[in-house]
Amino acid sequence: MAYENINKSYDAGIAVGEVVGYHERRLLKNYLNELTWGRDMQMRPLPAGNGRKVQFRRMVPFKPSTRPLEEGVTKKGQKLRMTDMWVTIKPYGEHIEFTDEFDIYHLDNLHREMNDLLGRQARESLDILARDAKCGGTVVQYAGGRANRSALTAADTLKYQEIRKAVRTLELNNAPKFSDGYYHATVDPYTKYDLISDPMWVDIAKYQDKARVEKNEIGIIAGVKFFESNVAKDYTAESILCYKNGVDNTGIVDPAYSGDAAVTVLNVASYDADTKMVYITEAVNEYMARSLGARLLSIGGVNTFVEYAQPGAAGAGYLKVRYAPANAATVWVAGADIAPEVAGPDGVAIRATVIYGPDFAGGVSLDGSGHNVRVILKPLGSSGSDDPYNQRGTIAYKIKGVGYHILQDAFGVRIEHAVSA
Repeated sequence: MAYENINKSYDAGIAVGEVVGYHERRLLKNYLNELTWGRDMQMRPLPAGNGRKVQFRRMVPFKPSTRPLEEGVTKKGQKLRMTDMWVTIKPYGEHIEFTDEFDIYHLDNLHREMNDLLGRQARESLDILARDAKCGGTVVQYAGGRANRSALTAADTLKYQEIRKAVRTLELNNAPKFSDGYYHATVDPYTKYDLISDPMWVDIAKYQDKARVEKNEIGIIAGVKFFESNVAKDYTAESILCYKNGVDNTGIVDPAYSGDAAVTVLNVASYDADTKMVYITEAVNEYMARSLGARLLSIGGVNTFVEYAQPGAAGAGYLKVRYAPANAATVWVAGADIAPEVAGPDGVAIRATVIYGPDFAGGVSLDGSGHNVRVILKPLGSSGSDDPYNQRGTIAYKIKGVGYHILQDAFGVRIEHAVSA
């Protein structure tokens, strides 16, 4: 039987295609397990060749009308208003190198573990991206009635009253509940530790219908169903804003840099309130722009979600922000710092718990979730003259492109709170 062999070398009887298929199935099995932070997200496929940034539009609902019509008088027509949103699509991937002594063609436990590790990495990486998108909303509640994140104390843990307050906000915003009759939320083990000690907590062991317990579900309180994830959203100080490679916007090598260089702070050149664009004083290349987009950043000390970043020369590159503070004209002035998002107070562990209803968040993946993830196997000898002794090979996963975004800000509440030690 003839086997297709893409690297023009021969193995001990196992076809390269069979090996790739094995790795593909193994990795996808791990990758496609349900993501806890990614659950309940509306995911849409995007065919290739449709750009790197995708625009969504959301109609602004009309307010209730209680004014009666006047006889013979035609009221002015209502104006349609919409809000545009941008989802940044980015590729992701990692790989493992192996040698000929590892012998890639033997399907033993080591190879299964390689795939398990890559699958877990892909899953947790996307879970973090989904988490950060869900935690980038405008409706924020600080535990204990605090004014901001910096004012939180170790005593401001997540309690029954905080959850009730968040549910009240969602109900006032007309946020629908899921088909199970609850709002949903994701918490980490530290937050779970505080919640289950609350006398109002209902553990899954007390459910009357245990057959309806969902994956990672841990319990219910105040009309909210909670799911557990080890991928917590915490607020610790970050020193690196992005990395800059050795090539500038024109493709010319910058001799000042050798490989990647850490960038800790950029600066605001100007702010355009009409377009919500924050122009950057320093030059921004494509490599930097990819890491600046689709994340929360601190601009002038104010945390805001950056929908995408546009590379450009000094003063021309910009950040397209999703929302701006009311005093943006005074805080987003020339010279203001662009840095990682503001951390919590020193010595206090801060977490974010997002309580939300349907249609709160969604995302886009290239060619859909199945075809978007690919295993790339480079067998021994596939490097040609760079590997004359057929000593090296690699196995990698690549996510061609994915992006997450909040669709309805009013349908989610982010509670920032402390956790018990």
